[in-house]
Formats: sequence, structure tokens, C-alpha cells
Amino acid sequence: MNGYHIFDNHLDNIANDTTKTIFDVQRNKLLPLLDEAWKKGGKWTYNPATGSYDVLVQMNRAIGTKGERNILFVIEGDNYVVSAYPVK
Repeated sequence: MNGYHIFDNHLDNIANDTTKTIFDVQRNKLLPLLDEAWKKGGKWTYNPATGSYDVLVQMNRAIGTKGERNILFVIEGDNYVVSAYPVK
């Protein structure tokens, strides 16, 4: 998993970037949350523009700072997690 990308871009919104969604968990709770979501599984959709898969996992509770209740994983190759972030 590309943890640095996820931690740097979707956990702490230091730069106040309004284009990115932010997880509403403490830093030490992010990996357990992503593990929980991955184990839960979700809907896989192929993205032909990037050659990757999007995996949408419904968490059934708020996990993002704007009330997002789902996690979107972006997967390449042999289950390599490129990114994961909260979505509505």
C-alpha cells in the first residue's frame, strides 16, 4: 500500500486543499480502518483510462471530515493499492 500518499494527502489537510477528501481518524487509526474496509470488500470497477480498478467499500458510518461514509481504493497490478480516500 502506498501509505505515504494516503497519509500525506488524505489524512492531514495541512495545505487546506479543498480538492481532496480527508479521513476523520487519528493517524494511528488509519491503517486499522483501511484494513477493516479491505476485509469487508466492495464493488470492483475497471477504469480503462488508467488501467486500474476502483474498489468502493461502504463503511456505513462517517469516516471522512465531510461526512463521507465510503472508502474508494485505487488498485493497480496485483492488488497494489495506489490510493484510498473517503467518498460520499
